[in-house]
Amino acid sequence: DYHDQLIKAVEDNEADALILDKPVARFYLAHGASDKLKPAGIISGSGGFVMMLSKKDEGLQKQVNDALDKLMKNGEYDKIYDKWFADENFSKEPDVKS
Repeated sequence: DYHDQLIKAVEDNEADALILDKPVARFYLAHGASDKLKPAGIISGSGGFVMMLSKKDEGLQKQVNDALDKLMKNGEYDKIYDKWFADENFSKEPDVKS
């Protein structure tokens, strides 16, 4: 519920701005927040989602890395990104680093 409270605070001029994860911001912009708010941009070097695995589970780490590598090479990663995260208000930045 705190996202609602933060957005309302900006809409009501109780706060000047707020920082949200891009998917959360996209959701709120698509569901009415764009009537009063607009994105100012992406914080340079900001991350998106982080996946954390146990250091002890090297097998799972390899499976996740292999799956991401496959998705990126066959173009599915871009399709998923474009469907769920892309927005003309935000620039597309690489989300995965080696």
